[in-house]
Amino acid sequence: GALAGSMILFSSIAHLYRPLHSCLVGILLALLSNVGLFGVGPNLALLCLLGALSGLGYGLILSAAVAVAAAYVRPDRLYALGNSGSLLLVVALLALLPMANTFFGGRGIFLGIAILLVVSMPLVSGFRLSRAGRLPGGVALDGLSERLPLVMIWALFSFGTGAIWTFTERIGHGLGLSDQVIGLILSVSVFLGLAGTSLAALSNGRMSRVASIAIGLLGGGASCLLLAAAGNVVIYAMAAGLYWIFTMYLYVVLLGTAAALDPTGRLGTLCTGCERLAFAVSAPIGGLFVDFGSFLWIG
Repeated sequence: GALAGSMILFSSIAHLYRPLHSCLVGILLALLSNVGLFGVGPNLALLCLLGALSGLGYGLILSAAVAVAAAYVRPDRLYALGNSGSLLLVVALLALLPMANTFFGGRGIFLGIAILLVVSMPLVSGFRLSRAGRLPGGVALDGLSERLPLVMIWALFSFGTGAIWTFTERIGHGLGLSDQVIGLILSVSVFLGLAGTSLAALSNGRMSRVASIAIGLLGGGASCLLLAAAGNVVIYAMAAGLYWIFTMYLYVVLLGTAAALDPTGRLGTLCTGCERLAFAVSAPIGGLFVDFGSFLWIG
């Protein structure tokens, strides 16, 4: 929530600051917050405050990354590369960070994240791009009416896909699958997202953005419906794989479209913040749909 809120609020003024400076401030804020989460006592109010500050830091980091990529001539390809790398990094961290609890205690994962932030600081030197956050000469931004549809498409897609993914384990258990089988299917399906990002990069410039977005929306929607209606393990696994392919494909296409509409990265930052917020609220609202209906309601 704090990450999404910070990106939405920061989107209107992000172009006033250099992405390198915004990113470094975000890293420092997230670093200190995670160290605090590791060291403070069981004080709920303080833990919530540190968690919110950590989210604010991550929001600044992501805002800077969106702005830098938006300034490139072919932002879609850079977004595809960045999303592929982040996907692999997240999978690796999910496997490795719990080891920090073994060495540093019950909240060692926060110290592990802090160490990772320190290690990553030299990598942001590439954010010193003079064009980032600035509007190229002769380029005028589209009005709100031209940009609002993109925000709505992005947020609603994130809401729907987030809602159904929340219940993937329950759907698997309903098919009689064991936790080990479900874990294997879902883990492998995440890696298929790399095919989606690669497809988005390769198709860039070869078809219109409207067609690319339509393909992503139709494919993503079909995968969600297939997941909700899965009747056996084959359909379940196929749906999970298609889900990640089309989700990652559309994410790159939408980021590239936002960069085309606004090279300063402000629109991309706003859309990403709204997407994260929609994803955050999708689980509880999706739960209401399931309670009063079925998985098909959110599929």
